[in-house]
Amino acid sequence: MIVIDMDPMPAPRMVRSDKWAKRPVVTKYFAWRQEFVMKCNVAGWKLGPHLRVVFYVPMPKSWPEKKKLEMRGAFHRQRPDLDNMVKSVCDAFGVDDGYVHTLHAVKAWGIKGRIELY
Repeated sequence: MIVIDMDPMPAPRMVRSDKWAKRPVVTKYFAWRQEFVMKCNVAGWKLGPHLRVVFYVPMPKSWPEKKKLEMRGAFHRQRPDLDNMVKSVCDAFGVDDGYVHTLHAVKAWGIKGRIELY
């Protein structure tokens, strides 16, 4: 298992005009992707046919401490969608991810954002 200390980010829906009209969400995603791949390479992790990933979404700063303690580790049941977060991990390496045949993904609340890869 490796832990990537960064907030998870879903892959945005991209359109043809993103090639020349850089939307902020797309440029932010590509910067996130570059940092994610760099951290995975440093840790020696590569995308294989089995993917097990846990996304910890950071809790809002506006939440009181009591609610943060209650929600820590609880399932995250709102946007961003889990499938878009998995897509961002699989697509980050720029290779065809069609060989991934087993997937287990979880999305939970965390004190700070991180991604656990197995």
